[in-house]
Amino acid sequence: MKIKVQIEELAVEGLLAADRHRIGGAVRSELARLLSESGLPPGLAGGERIPTLDGGRIETRQGERPEAVGRQVAGAVYKGFNR
Repeated sequence: MKIKVQIEELAVEGLLAADRHRIGGAVRSELARLLSESGLPPGLAGGERIPTLDGGRIETRQGERPEAVGRQVAGAVYKGFNR
């Protein structure tokens, strides 16, 4: 099964703009892992588009690595599929 996820805009406040590519890469990798290991969330079973998804809030610590932030963002997005 092929799954295509397109995120046009990801708003993450309070982080350095210079880290955006590392965060984005980690989001892609972790979301792919979650979908591969846990499957398609029931909220997406019909194959419909989701125009807007609120992943809620994540908490980061000062100095946290961009990759760790990206993994948290991906987890929030995955959980948001079921809201």
